[in-house]
Amino acid sequence: MQDDTQDLTLAMKCAENGDIKKAKEICDGILAELPKNLEARHFQAYLFILMGEFETAISKLLHIVGDCPNNPDIISTLAAAYIKGGDQKKGISFLRRILQLKPDDVEALTDLATIHAEVGHLKAAIGYCTRALEVSPDHARASQLNKALDEHLFKLHVDPINQFVNDDI
Repeated sequence: MQDDTQDLTLAMKCAENGDIKKAKEICDGILAELPKNLEARHFQAYLFILMGEFETAISKLLHIVGDCPNNPDIISTLAAAYIKGGDQKKGISFLRRILQLKPDDVEALTDLATIHAEVGHLKAAIGYCTRALEVSPDHARASQLNKALDEHLFKLHVDPINQFVNDDI
């Protein structure tokens, strides 16, 4: 086997190109030789998310978080596994944990804004989105979400008014 960093890079490229099976084979090979390789363990868990095997991903990520309790990247992947697996409450708690470690984490702020927007908690969504844009004014996803929230709020305020306005004036 080549060096594990090159192999992991190759596995990531395979996953990026949609060949999850090949990426997992390479990652499994790395872990067979180096079972404590943190990056490979983290990436393997991510691959389980991509394969829709959320419980397996969560189990592996909980073990990794046990080894590295203050790693925002790993906690973010764990939050994603919970959210994609249907447990938004746990996902949100892990996203908030990231903010305890890294208050200016734009991705966590934007993820929280998105989740709150999806469930109709507009005040929380706006708060997280605003904070994300304060940290990174050009952040594409936060900017798009902010625009969508603005349009939604405008529609909420204008539609009720329009039903009382006579356009034939």
